[in-house]
Amino acid sequence: MSSLLNYWPGACTTSFTHSDDPLILPSKTGPARALPELCKDITPPCNLNPLLFNGHLQTCWTAVKVDGPPIHYKRRTFESETVGIEGHFTCDFVVAPPAPAGKTAKDGGPEDDGLREDPLGVGHTELPPRTTYFTEQEYEGLGSNDTKPLLITLHGLSGGSYEVYLRHVLAPLVEQIKDESSLGLSGGEWECLVINSRGCAGSKITNSILYNARATWDVRQVVKWCRQRWPNRPLFGIGYSLGGNILTNYIGEEGSSCLLSAAVVVSNPWKLEVSSLALKRTWIGMNVYSAAMGKNMRALFDLHREQILVNKSISEERIVKLKYLHEFDREVQCATWGYPTETAYYRDATSVDSVLDIRIPTFVVHAKDDPIACDESVPYEEVRQNPYVVLCATSGGGHLSWFELGGGRWHAKPAVGFLNAMAREVDLSKIEPHALPSYGPRGGHKTPFAFEAMRRKMHMQESPHCLARIILLSILPSFSAITTAKIAFIWSLSSQKTLPFFAFTRFCTPVGTIPFSCGTSSSFSVYRICGGFFLSEPPVFDFVFCCVAVGFELVGFFIFDLLGGPDFDEDDLPTGLPPRLLLAFAETPLGMGAIFTICVGSVQSQSFEIS
Repeated sequence: MSSLLNYWPGACTTSFTHSDDPLILPSKTGPARALPELCKDITPPCNLNPLLFNGHLQTCWTAVKVDGPPIHYKRRTFESETVGIEGHFTCDFVVAPPAPAGKTAKDGGPEDDGLREDPLGVGHTELPPRTTYFTEQEYEGLGSNDTKPLLITLHGLSGGSYEVYLRHVLAPLVEQIKDESSLGLSGGEWECLVINSRGCAGSKITNSILYNARATWDVRQVVKWCRQRWPNRPLFGIGYSLGGNILTNYIGEEGSSCLLSAAVVVSNPWKLEVSSLALKRTWIGMNVYSAAMGKNMRALFDLHREQILVNKSISEERIVKLKYLHEFDREVQCATWGYPTETAYYRDATSVDSVLDIRIPTFVVHAKDDPIACDESVPYEEVRQNPYVVLCATSGGGHLSWFELGGGRWHAKPAVGFLNAMAREVDLSKIEPHALPSYGPRGGHKTPFAFEAMRRKMHMQESPHCLARIILLSILPSFSAITTAKIAFIWSLSSQKTLPFFAFTRFCTPVGTIPFSCGTSSSFSVYRICGGFFLSEPPVFDFVFCCVAVGFELVGFFIFDLLGGPDFDEDDLPTGLPPRLLLAFAETPLGMGAIFTICVGSVQSQSFEIS
């Protein structure tokens, strides 16, 4: 019967790519299962709309606006914690349907009643349908010790939480349940949120930075924040198209330290340069898909024109003339991130090599006739190298489409099935790390080379003064400890008494180290609060800070000398050396080494023993 269905109009074949030695998943109730076995079991037959019989028709049908399943959101604006990539972005949390506001939403249905002004004051250009803000009280109340699974979603290029393709996945996960003891925000079995890329879904940007295909910093911040708020919840991720590329890069960068339990990647463009070249090869690729995506990104520029043009490397005159996506990337992404060409950006942001460093169960869904994320860009061989990844490829479906008869979207079925199976059936706490194949020359011969999958060409650039600043910040805070240790050393020699290690600062600081300790600590704190490495060019504040710190050092020794130093007689010293000579010896590298040795020994003995 199943073979007959393969000839049914709209029926698509499905194939699976995975490692020959896959990850084994322990079950909560039954025997352990291999990851590919689970993925195959939860993947239903792919029967699509027979009228949309190729990838172009499927993809172009997304332009037909349909309401899709209604999802209600509460929004929160986050300030970026990533140094050098400051700004704001928003997260939309799925909530149970609130009371209607008596208005009609832009895409149909009733609009939600709730706070429509950003309590942080960042604001928005336009709120998506059925979206309001958390009040401060509601936001502060987020967090619990429950074990409900939480899904973190990343949308596609220039999209947002309102996208129909992602709402088809969210809807069955947050379907209302009768168990009121675990309703949570969504009222369903799962809790879900969508991370809106900077400037997307009506959010405002507060500097000139939008986002790019390897912009993993906001995802990382949200995942860490979720772990802090809900320490017992298993966290899952799903990414679509460009969001799938970002998610793949994120879980590859995190490796075995990833806080997510599992992930789903849908219609990832993978090798961005290859996908871009594939678009350029055909008229429809250039004038339909690339032109449409270029138009969407240009619309984002128009929304955030004032902020983006703060970057003087970006030319408004050239942007208004561009038509295609790769032209936008050339004019905006290169000027923003420092890439010489758009193809250099594509090569650096590709997520193919990231597959090799994934260390959580990951299910990939792809359509072979996808005209945007073309099949030749898919990393089939890399997937075969990683036991944590399984790729399901359908013969049809287009890009983020998979339209079925009746308006359903097939990709939602395997995605939801995988997430539910991982949350309900798999004992995530007992997954054993899998032995991974070694990369490099075969045969066991030695080689000086090593392959690092996540080594990137783009990195945070250090300023010309960065090395000097790092040395400064590394040395100055240690001066007070060194000064204290030197005085403690001489005091101990002179008094011939036992000096407890954890109490010696009580005896030493009154003779001059308190000014320096407090001064250095406060100066260092102010320096970090004011921006640290990125504060000034040239580093005028660094010079002032150094002078202040050295001044406190000199003041400390002056007070120490003014008070006459330790009260001892030179003849009482076991070494027979005058104190001035001892102090000079303590200033030398050899003397500091001796002091360090004494301090280390005192940690073990809890005291200096002078006899």
